[in-house]
Amino acid sequence: MNKWRWMSVAVMACWSLTSTAAHPDFLPPYLLGQNVDEAAFAERSDWIECSEMPSVKKWCSEPFAYYATTVWAQVAFHHDRSSEMVLHADYSMHNWSQLQLGLRKDGFQLQHAQQDQATFDVAQQMQIQSWQATDKALVVFLNQHARAFPKTLIWRHQDAQAKLFTDGSDITLTFTRTVSAP
Repeated sequence: MNKWRWMSVAVMACWSLTSTAAHPDFLPPYLLGQNVDEAAFAERSDWIECSEMPSVKKWCSEPFAYYATTVWAQVAFHHDRSSEMVLHADYSMHNWSQLQLGLRKDGFQLQHAQQDQATFDVAQQMQIQSWQATDKALVVFLNQHARAFPKTLIWRHQDAQAKLFTDGSDITLTFTRTVSAP
């Protein structure tokens, strides 16, 4: 019995360590809409320069886990000193759902949904009905159009915007700033 108690303590300790490190160190600034300097990526050995045009510098990562979904990242730096991070994943209904769950865990709230030609604007709906009714209507909308493509979901948190897009083959999750730099 004593052996099992120690094993359970060891498992819990390992689990708690991994749960506090939910994201690689390069991701949190994008989740909060903070400025990121290109030098931070140029100095890292785990990122490779992958620019296709000289006017936009891009850096690409190896695959990593965004919560339960395997993704790889691409960061683009523009001449106006803005940057965006795009996470790429293969499309599956599971990956699509897991990425939405990850955004919710990171504090993002869904603002707008477009599936094929149908749209749902959360802010507009909140002006005419309660948040409970809006939430219910949003769930119905998302379920009614579950197999429609393309799909675009716009999420916001603090100074960050996340655009989750799929064409039914690939998924991109793009993080950008919602306010201009001071």
